[in-house]
Amino acid sequence: MIHYMPFTYLSDGLIGQVASAIGPFSVCQLAESMQPANMRQWIQKGVVGPLCARGLDSDQLLKAIDAFNQWGSLHEGRLAAMAGMCLSDQSQHPGVDEHAPTRISTLIRQYENRGADSRSDAVFRAALFLAMAQINDEQQDEVSSTLAGVRSMEMEMVSQLAGDPAELPKALSAIPSGRTGIDPDRGLQLTDQRISAWAVLACRLETSAHLYLTTSRAVFGALLDRWPEAGQVAKWQVPFNRFGPESAAVLEKSPLDGVIETLATKADPLNVAVDQKESGPNGDTSAVMTICVLPGRKPHEALSGLAGETAPYQMAADGIANTVFGHLAI
Repeated sequence: MIHYMPFTYLSDGLIGQVASAIGPFSVCQLAESMQPANMRQWIQKGVVGPLCARGLDSDQLLKAIDAFNQWGSLHEGRLAAMAGMCLSDQSQHPGVDEHAPTRISTLIRQYENRGADSRSDAVFRAALFLAMAQINDEQQDEVSSTLAGVRSMEMEMVSQLAGDPAELPKALSAIPSGRTGIDPDRGLQLTDQRISAWAVLACRLETSAHLYLTTSRAVFGALLDRWPEAGQVAKWQVPFNRFGPESAAVLEKSPLDGVIETLATKADPLNVAVDQKESGPNGDTSAVMTICVLPGRKPHEALSGLAGETAPYQMAADGIANTVFGHLAI
């Protein structure tokens, strides 16, 4: 199993690129009713496999989110806007109230002080954080798509008025040509908090993944910092096609499954000889997949450390002896 991390929401473009490079993959989901509409199509198609952590009270989570939504309405805002305030880089958004993140964080902590029947545990707090992050990511993706549409209209109008863009005056020729299909790195926002919250849930999945994969360079760099003993064992040029949820072509499984399984289960994974090779369908471009291994550390042990838990949460025995993680640069 390949587990995409540490996000619970991916755009259509990103899902299409990842799946065409590696085949189907799994993603943590918080509650069925919270599944983004675009991701439901991929789940129904079998491209994305939803995973939910044991011990997560989805009803309690939805009630908490509804409470935040009501709070936002009373303060002339909405939950998505609050999530944006909480997760955005304040230095890049000077117009945002600098005290808003503190207020929202205080509200989240208030759930810890409720009665024993509704007290938040680590799983709930992690899920609530990821829910806020998901709402923010969905909102940002919608904004990016809207802006891309506006830029496309600008270019079309300029082209009709002035002809060949290459012959336009310098000021007009600098207008961006629209969305390139490359998503911004959402992992740049509260990187360590995203990783820690995801790890809390990932510790409680029924089985371990053979590969924990991300497309976020920030997240991959943070993992290398947290796991300095990890070693790089492979780097592939992986062709991929860009396709949408209505497309029929998708790999049944990752062509790298055999190698990844070997790295996850072998006693001396850093000594495994891995040839650099191309895999997957013939695509219009290629991605670079970098694979690293944390030897002798089972996933539940490694992820428990990321989650800041003093005692590892024991997952089902699955024969995996090492933690394999990677970065897909697209």
